[in-house]
Amino acid sequence: SMETITSPTTTEAREYILLYASCEYAQFRFAEFVSLAGLFDCRFGVVFTGIDRERQLIANYSQQQPIWSDELFSDTPTNAGVHDWTGVAAEASIGNNKLQLCSTWWRSRSVVCILCEDETKLRQVVERSALIKSLLRVWQSTSCLLTMLNHVTNGELAPYLAEASSGFDNGAWTRWRMCIELVNVSAAMDFKVGIVDQFGEAGLDMPGQVDLRKPEFELYYLEHWRYDLTAGAVTDKTPVRVYLAPKLCSGQSRAALHNLSLSRRIFIGNTSMNVQLAFIMCNLARVSPGQLVVDPFVGSGSILVSAGYLGAYCLGQDVDYNIVFGLGKSTKAEMRRQKRTEDERLSANFAQYGISNRFVDCLVGDASQHVGLWRHSALFDTVLTDPPYGIRERSRKVKRDPDGGPKKLDENYFPPKEHYSLGDSVSDLLGFCAMRLVPGGRCVYWFPVIQSEYKGADSLPVHPCLQLIASVELPMTHRTARVMVCVQRLPMVDTPELVAMASNGATIVNHDHHQLRSSHYSRKK
Repeated sequence: SMETITSPTTTEAREYILLYASCEYAQFRFAEFVSLAGLFDCRFGVVFTGIDRERQLIANYSQQQPIWSDELFSDTPTNAGVHDWTGVAAEASIGNNKLQLCSTWWRSRSVVCILCEDETKLRQVVERSALIKSLLRVWQSTSCLLTMLNHVTNGELAPYLAEASSGFDNGAWTRWRMCIELVNVSAAMDFKVGIVDQFGEAGLDMPGQVDLRKPEFELYYLEHWRYDLTAGAVTDKTPVRVYLAPKLCSGQSRAALHNLSLSRRIFIGNTSMNVQLAFIMCNLARVSPGQLVVDPFVGSGSILVSAGYLGAYCLGQDVDYNIVFGLGKSTKAEMRRQKRTEDERLSANFAQYGISNRFVDCLVGDASQHVGLWRHSALFDTVLTDPPYGIRERSRKVKRDPDGGPKKLDENYFPPKEHYSLGDSVSDLLGFCAMRLVPGGRCVYWFPVIQSEYKGADSLPVHPCLQLIASVELPMTHRTARVMVCVQRLPMVDTPELVAMASNGATIVNHDHHQLRSSHYSRKK
């Protein structure tokens, strides 16, 4: 039974709750969690609560039958003992019904129940996440508040309360509060206070001082109400489940989102990446401390700042001399049409957040000429980038003579630029990844698509040296979208034939640059 209380000293898997923000980039939740679970080798099981139409994807699945990560990615090989659970199947479009169910489940609810045997590894996953608000350990789950109060009155929660009280006794915390969280419904403060009073009358109490502002221990009472997608509202008269669960930790990146806000950043551009999306890119790429990360279309470097914040060493490259050296007019609202100040450059952003030691350099370089620009060896652990596709920023490359060289060789000469098509830029990017990424290294990049023509993985660029790990679509307008694509360098032996194959770039499907622009700027009919 779901209402059975397990002793807190058990070595078996325990139930936890991942609490997400309601509508915050929900489509990225599953891909991010699975990627981080693989990074920290955290085995988990998905617990399904309530009756939803998504559950019909798997026949006869009940609340007592969780799906474990081993089942989702059982065909994916392991490397050095770390489960690479993401696999090609992470997009959930290859016919894996269990994977499709879990992906849909994660996307459609802000409360996800999981089982885990190693709480330490699960904490590492959550503290790294850019989307999870809190991790809760389930003490009790029942069908209604009355049943929960009866368990408290009957003393069935005594093992858990004793465990929590010991934290006050040994000085681990001295202040606490009780939080009332109602998912998918709203309630007045008086109603929430009434629930707290009922728990007090039932005998729930802690030895510490109640502090609503800065508690050291938080106990959640959570009601999960099912949101009917068809009706567009909560139609049930009772919640799916109710939980009593202490908070274990928060997403580490939640505080970083505030600290790294673009509104207070020294150097930004027209296409500076949203801080949260930049962290999601880092998490899908499994950026780790000490890695060398490169962005070949660096721009204002907002993606690299997030990677540096996570401990990676960062190197940037861009064809625009002005953006690399912080010249030209500022893009800040308060300095519109004024020249940039001397400190408006990429290195200043790293200094602003105290991570200057993780900024390697920023080069002026043409991404289309990567074969002759870099040493012929695997240099980088990770590639993170957002190639320009001509919507908010022009895509340009150095104009060259028919013989392949620049128009003029002079240290004071700035060569003219020419149009760099979307297909060519992405093809060159993947060729660069194939030649410069270490085996197992990942590249996360954005690829723009027309929504009506996008057919999932079949519409994405393909390279023989790179394996598709995940792809998540994010709408831009009513007709266009951009897809966050994660690929991984296959562990191949670098033979001359492979080097030649890698340098040939990728196969691109449906990359008409002008059609994309016209669709993006068209009016909705």
